[in-house]
Amino acid sequence: MKINRHGRAKVLTQSEIQLIFSHGLENDRDRKLKYDICSNIHQCCVIFYT
Repeated sequence: MKINRHGRAKVLTQSEIQLIFSHGLENDRDRKLKYDICSNIHQCCVIFYT
């Protein structure tokens, strides 16, 4: 977790990602976060594979 741009980032495991998407997205803010994450992953994949 980062607070005011300080902290350590962590690469999530597949089980942690599944847990977030199955139980952690219950309000509009969380669903927006999911959209942002998926959008960034898609952009990274496009850049990596082109």
